[in-house]
This record gives sequence, structure tokens and C-alpha cells, in this order.
Amino acid sequence: MKKKAGKKSGADAAAVLMLEDGTFFQGKSAGYAGEAAGFITFDTSVGGYQELLTDPAVKGHIICMTWPEQGNTGINSGDYESSAVHAAGFVAAQISRYTSNWRAEGDFRSWLIKNKITSIDGLDVRAIVRHIIKKGEMGAVISAVDFDKTSLLKKARAAAGIKIAPVSTDKEYKWDSRKKITGLDLFDKETVYLKVSDNKRKFKVAAFDFGIRQSALKMFASAGCEVIVLPASTKARRVEEIKADGVFLSGGPGDPREMKEIQAEIKQLLGKVPVLGTGLGCQLMAAAAGIKIDRMKAGHRGGNHSIINTRTKGVEVASQYHGFSINAESIKKSNSGFEPLLINLNDGDIEGIDSKKLKAFGVQYYPQARPGKHDAPFVFNKFIDYMKSAKGVK
Repeated sequence: MKKKAGKKSGADAAAVLMLEDGTFFQGKSAGYAGEAAGFITFDTSVGGYQELLTDPAVKGHIICMTWPEQGNTGINSGDYESSAVHAAGFVAAQISRYTSNWRAEGDFRSWLIKNKITSIDGLDVRAIVRHIIKKGEMGAVISAVDFDKTSLLKKARAAAGIKIAPVSTDKEYKWDSRKKITGLDLFDKETVYLKVSDNKRKFKVAAFDFGIRQSALKMFASAGCEVIVLPASTKARRVEEIKADGVFLSGGPGDPREMKEIQAEIKQLLGKVPVLGTGLGCQLMAAAAGIKIDRMKAGHRGGNHSIINTRTKGVEVASQYHGFSINAESIKKSNSGFEPLLINLNDGDIEGIDSKKLKAFGVQYYPQARPGKHDAPFVFNKFIDYMKSAKGVK
């Protein structure tokens, strides 16, 4: 991710977007009027821009939102997924100048400027998305300081080769179990949607941080689990040293195929302790088991992906942000013990894998526990059941 300093305010200043194949768009600066290069993706979520931009999985990405209006609900302190903004840049049809929400503590445009996130609006996001679907995700640059097409094209092509390392804690720490999923007291049965698990036992979970979201840690706490967060480089033996009952492999940024050392440590854990992986963590678990991982032409990114459980035939609408898929043919030939459990109804991609023998389970999406999305109980209860089975308890 590369950023270049610019003016402090981006109000109506000219701005441009250049893709690595030479496709060029003109618009207006709608945040920090600087320059940012990264990998352009698109996200189909209607809201949740604050959670998205603070999700470590978006590190180095310029995100184009398909929903035309962004920013109208402002910013608040309760919707951060991490302590930093990780996106390289932000693209929208219109970034609102007005804030109207009872939870808002500030406006979105000022927040973008404060965090030096170069943003652009006033362009045709439908054309951008159609181009990405046809040509694939690629390098790009947003600029409000450089308008020379030759210079911009060089920067966009260079951005395609930027390597993204896992975003991880430097030190091991214990998550505060008092920080759980909380409601907004909007309706009578809100607690039903927020309940992650009926588990009454205390399990210790070793969470490998490859770019962990705070919401995942809160859901573990809500499920009655003690969570020890470990750096991405932690050796497998540490799990035994802290006497963990299970291992959580978090989501995050980067190419799982290049993380060979991490895969080697995960391989040592499979079959010895129950494992749950989400997003990048699911991909790393699959790769550690010898399953081929493919880069997607255009990733699954957004809050409206329908998935079906191959065993129960139940359907969920899941929130996702990933650009790598699990190869279906490879999982059949791998003798890994894993089998497809969840399938994307849009394109048939594998969204979840499971191994009863290894007591290991992974999903490509973000488990949610809130009105509208309620797939967290399935994911966390399945993991808890594996931990119960491993300990021989009910």
C-alpha cells in the first residue's frame, strides 16, 4: 500500500482513478485529497463501511462500493473491527455530506480525512464493477495530486505487485471476556439474535491472529470461551504449552499460498486439537491439509452471499471478503479428511469444509450474530462440539 500526502480537505477537488490495464475514470475527491495505490476490489454491502475499512482483511485494497450512497449514517466508536483503518482507498458513486443516525459520533468525510484515506466519488461505479468482473481484480491508483496518465498507469501497474503480509499482534495477550456482543435495545427479541451459544463449559481457545476482527473475539467471549490471542508467527507447540482446548485461525489479508511457514505450523495442529478457520484461516487450514487454493478472478466481497449446507440443505446469507477459493477437484484427491460442507449458490464455490476425523472446520465467510444475519451459532456451536468431543464431555 502506498500513500502520498496531499491537501487536508478534499471538498470537490478533482480526482482520478487509473486501473493497471489503462482504464481511466474521472471524479471528485471525497476524503483525503492525496494519492493511494492498491489492489482494486468491489464490495456489495449496503452499509457497514466503517467495519469494512477497519477490517485487517482489506489491507492494501482500494474498495469500490456497489451501493450508490455511502457515509450517510456517519461514524461511531462501536463499529470498529480493529484499532486502525486498513484500506488503501475508497470509491463510491456518492459519499454523503450529511449524517443522519442516532448512533453517529462524527461524519464519514471528516473521518476519511482524519485517517488520510484517499477517496473518490462522482463516477460510474457500475462501469467499474462490470470491468472488474470481466477483467478481474487488478492494481489501481486514486489521485488528487497527479493527473498525468502515463505516470498514473505506471503507479497502477506497480500496485499490482505489492505483497501484503498478515496483520498481526506483536505480543500474545488474553482477550477481555467482558467484551461481548451487545445489542442496541431496538426490539424485544434482540437477545435471541445475539445469542452465540448455549455452552455452559469454559473452553480455552488459542486464536492465531492473521488479521483478527474484534467481532470474532467478542463472539467467543459471548460463547463462554477464554481466548488467548497469538501472533501469526507463533509455533504450534505454544498451543500445547497454554493447554488450549481448541485453535481459531482468523481471517486477514494476503495470499495464503505464499504463507508456507504458517501452513507448516497448522499442519502440526490438525488432528491433535480441534480447529476452526474463517476467511484466510480457512484457506490456510485447507492448504496445510494439501488442498489447492486458487486466486479468484473477482472475489466474494459483500454482505449478501447465499450459501447452502450440503448436509442439512439449510441456506444462510453470509458476509464475506475473500479473493481465494478452495479447489473442488483438489479436495476430492487430497485424502485430507476434509469434505465440502457449504457451497455458494451464486457460483458453486466451496464456502466451508469439515473433517469429523480431524475435528476441524472452516468457513470462508464472517460468522454474524445480529438481526438479518444469524449464522454464528452454527459455526461456534460446531467448534464447541468438537472441543467437547475431544475432551470427552457433554
